[in-house]
Amino acid sequence: MDGEFPLVVVEDTESLEQIAESLSQQAVIALDTESDSFYHYKERVCLIQLSDTKRDIIVDPLKISDLSSLAPILENPLQVKVLHGADYDIVCLKRDFGFRIRGLFDTMMAARFLEIPRIGLGDLVHEVFGFSLEKKYQRHDWSMRPLREEHLEYARNDTHWLIPLREVLIRRLERSGWLDAVLEESMLMENREWTGKANEPGDFLRLRGSSLLEPRGQHILWHLYEYREAVARRLNRPVFKVIPDSVMVDIARNAPTSNNALDRLMRPNSPMRRIHGRALLKAVEQGLRDDRPLPSPPTRRKKPKNNNAGSQWVAENLKQWRKKKTAQEGMSAVFLPNNALLREIAKKTPTTIEELSDVPGIRKWQLATFGDEVVRIVGEALRMRSVSTKTTRKRRRHG
Repeated sequence: MDGEFPLVVVEDTESLEQIAESLSQQAVIALDTESDSFYHYKERVCLIQLSDTKRDIIVDPLKISDLSSLAPILENPLQVKVLHGADYDIVCLKRDFGFRIRGLFDTMMAARFLEIPRIGLGDLVHEVFGFSLEKKYQRHDWSMRPLREEHLEYARNDTHWLIPLREVLIRRLERSGWLDAVLEESMLMENREWTGKANEPGDFLRLRGSSLLEPRGQHILWHLYEYREAVARRLNRPVFKVIPDSVMVDIARNAPTSNNALDRLMRPNSPMRRIHGRALLKAVEQGLRDDRPLPSPPTRRKKPKNNNAGSQWVAENLKQWRKKKTAQEGMSAVFLPNNALLREIAKKTPTTIEELSDVPGIRKWQLATFGDEVVRIVGEALRMRSVSTKTTRKRRRHG
């Protein structure tokens, strides 16, 4: 890195307050975080990287007890915060420190709207600036201390290029007409919330394949899950590094009660089998004896049922319109409404732009881009439905 562009490492509250004061005068700030989700039971933010136009800054939250001086900067909507793939950073900063990001510009979102084929930060930096970012430490355990020079260089690169990259992408977005769309999507992303561990009684029913198990298998999975959670918590390791979900569900489905039966599901000489085999068999036995009522599945967003034949008709017509836009006009999916929005539109059956603007989840840029087409498709679908219904009634009368 250019020696004239200094790196500042912040490890105490007083230094952070001074940095925060100087950052408060900046119009644009780049931001990123590093966490330890691949190495610990409960993940946490281990580094906060910041850059302005004159320096790179690495804040060590594991050494600083009070990070509150950053809050006014991150929450100031008049200061642009540039992030790449911001959703994970946003939810982690909210979860760990209560920080809320305002004034977001997401460079990954910009790349999607520009239909750039490769939208990773390293790909964009190489394309625009000809610089190759080091990828060696993508899965590094960022909770380890001390941080070596190569760790700091890797971390600073995640924000060093973001401000000039934003300037390049904004010029391209202005030429393509998608700048307002990216700004709107970035603003909506600011409201993302953490959706990780909820600690609900039925959390074991989140595992893929659990819903296909019989009640006996679900009871076994319940005990297997509780065992794995206890081990992961004690060892401070991610649960997938203790026993993978697929192994848990496989054991619950087959209910092995002997070493030979377990060996048919796990490699007999594997470390996982040697360490956990006896406990897994015990969990199976406990599950087979367990007659407690199963807990309710954890709350999750369910696909709403639609019993209205008219709105189902409209939804199908909208899906056909979207399919045509993709297949015949080559329009990227990023520009078109997803299934959830199509269902909302079909439910409201808007026949004017004003009515369409009241549909939950609709964006302003979507109204401007394809609002007229959607209103037309809805109107045509309603007329076709009406004609079809009248024809059916006539046939019944004259049947």
